[in-house]
Amino acid sequence: MKTFKFLVTFFFAVFFTTVSAQIKTKAFSKEFYLCDSIPVNKMLPEERLILDSLLTIYNTQNNDTVQFKTLLQIPDLISDINIWPAYNTFLKEKVNSALKNLKNSEEQKLKTLNKIFIRTINNEGLLQMYMGNYSTASALYNQALEMAKTKKAPAEEAEVYNSIGGLYHLKGEMELTLKYYFLSMQLFTKIGDKESTALLLYNISQVYCLQQNLPMAIKYAQQSVKISEETENYFEAGTTYSLLGSILASIEEYEKSENYLKKAFKLSKRSGSKLLETEVLINLANLYASQNKIDLATKTYEAARLLAIETNNGFSLRIILANLAQKYNRIGNYPLALKYGNEALLLSKSFDNHILEVNAITILAEIYLNSKDYANARKFGEKAFSNSEHLKLTKEKMDAANILKQVYAHAGNWQKAFEMQNTAAFINDTINTNKNKKILYNKIYQIEYEKKELILLQEQKINNAIAAEEKKVAELELSRSRFIMLSLGVLLILTALLAILFIRQNKFKSMQRNIELEQKLLRSQMNPHFIFNSLNSIHSVVLSGDTKNATKYLASFSKLIRSILESSRFESISLEKEVALLNNYISLQILRFENNIKYNINIESGLYPETTMLPPMLTQPFIENALEHGLSNITDAYLTVNFKQAGGYLIIEVCDNGFGLGESKDSSMHISLATTITKERLELLNHKKAHKTIFSITEAFPESDNRKGVRVTFKIPLQNT
Repeated sequence: MKTFKFLVTFFFAVFFTTVSAQIKTKAFSKEFYLCDSIPVNKMLPEERLILDSLLTIYNTQNNDTVQFKTLLQIPDLISDINIWPAYNTFLKEKVNSALKNLKNSEEQKLKTLNKIFIRTINNEGLLQMYMGNYSTASALYNQALEMAKTKKAPAEEAEVYNSIGGLYHLKGEMELTLKYYFLSMQLFTKIGDKESTALLLYNISQVYCLQQNLPMAIKYAQQSVKISEETENYFEAGTTYSLLGSILASIEEYEKSENYLKKAFKLSKRSGSKLLETEVLINLANLYASQNKIDLATKTYEAARLLAIETNNGFSLRIILANLAQKYNRIGNYPLALKYGNEALLLSKSFDNHILEVNAITILAEIYLNSKDYANARKFGEKAFSNSEHLKLTKEKMDAANILKQVYAHAGNWQKAFEMQNTAAFINDTINTNKNKKILYNKIYQIEYEKKELILLQEQKINNAIAAEEKKVAELELSRSRFIMLSLGVLLILTALLAILFIRQNKFKSMQRNIELEQKLLRSQMNPHFIFNSLNSIHSVVLSGDTKNATKYLASFSKLIRSILESSRFESISLEKEVALLNNYISLQILRFENNIKYNINIESGLYPETTMLPPMLTQPFIENALEHGLSNITDAYLTVNFKQAGGYLIIEVCDNGFGLGESKDSSMHISLATTITKERLELLNHKKAHKTIFSITEAFPESDNRKGVRVTFKIPLQNT
């Protein structure tokens, strides 16, 4: 029967990765050495050295936020897990105190402290999870998650999702584990946290390992190690290489497995993580045991055991005990095998971990079977089968079925034995599918490679036999190729020249069209009749002796001419200038009429004339048409120009109470001319723009029985300087 040891190691890795990578709290002070709640005397010498450096940085900083961020690194260097609860309690009190003394103006500091506080709650949950208090841990995670969402702290929210995933992982609920791991990974990816993204990819890979989905496990592990190496995160890279080594060992790729594990061991030394070093040693010991290198395996297990004791790592001790039980079972020392197996089971139960518990029960069932204690073999085998089926652990279920097959056969219960045999065979076929595919692919590749080598050898002999002929042909082909290349070069140059000429011609035509339109627009705005009539009207005012108004109108005329000439050079002018230009234009136009035309220019509140931009004098052709042909013979004539905004657009409305559309042939003709000029102008303005300027002409008072008037509406994308 194949062992469980490689898959058990996957569980171990997810725990210490979750704890060591996520406990990143902030806050500390000089009282650290003086605080009775922090047993610094238990820290390793190298840890104390790094701690001294961090505290030196802390004590030389006057900025609280910098101090907190500096001390965020302290938990990562504490390898003794028993120190963490006291540190977290001390930290939580410090953060609470800082929050109470915070001033209202210190908004950024408040955000930082809230994030730290969320992490302390999450860390407390991690510690409770480590101690096996899953309900308490779950409540703390929910509290931290709610606070992270309320305070809009995505990084902290992602960390809590990871912790929740780790909790479900320990409880053996793999679907929920994947759900929360993916939620965490998506958030970390969104905020650009590559190191945390690599951690989650690693955790996801572990879950697929436990589900025996090795292709998916390898896929996510490779993605994780790629990011870790890019970011030079030696701890994460070492952890992932250790995982890949375990996966390859489980499918008997021993040489590749050992290479990965030795690389992981070097990275564990480089990162300074004794937890990672312990994990890698356990995986190496498992690998040596699988290859029957008993002495080397024993030596490596002993090194791992000493490290686990040094760092108070109960999980590592549990794995070592389970592996020792299997080792003594294989060599027939059943008393020692049962001793270590029962100790492993007790530790698993103390952690309230169902996966490790199933593993220990299965190991004990196998020991009882080999020692011919069939009653206990059946008892533990049935329990292992039932629990692994509930937890969807296919490998463990197959091993339990193999044990029960032999137990039922010994008892003469052939029907049950046959059922267990079929179950084990079915699961074994499923598990070995990927492995068999890989073996098949390797064989196919080897055959194809040999076939290619043979073909290449034959081709080489043929090529040597006709080398002289090929040389002649090659020379002819070279001459021909040179001629073709020369011809193609000339053709390409000619094509490029023609393309350049075509582009320049189109550009010239476009520029010419713009100039023509600008001239047409300028002519429409500086109509000779309008200039003559305006000067004539001003002359009449001068002759009448009204010097004041004559001076006023002459100044308006001069400003108008200058404004038209200046604005014609720009694509957009401010609303303030546009309104001034229209005021001058309309006031000069109505001088010529005796019917006292009234006009109004309105700007909606919320529009800023100084910064709102629009194309100059878009409305001029329609205002001229209204004054000349719509309002000139009406006693109660009025003209309104409204500027307002709606839905990201500037809306301009020109409205008169004249005779309306189509009332006279002359009016219709001028409206048509104004429309044509405006359409051509807008076509140029809208070129290559996502949001277009549009206009429409409708009757102002369509329900009126008399004069229906004209309403011209422009809708221009709102733009500000």
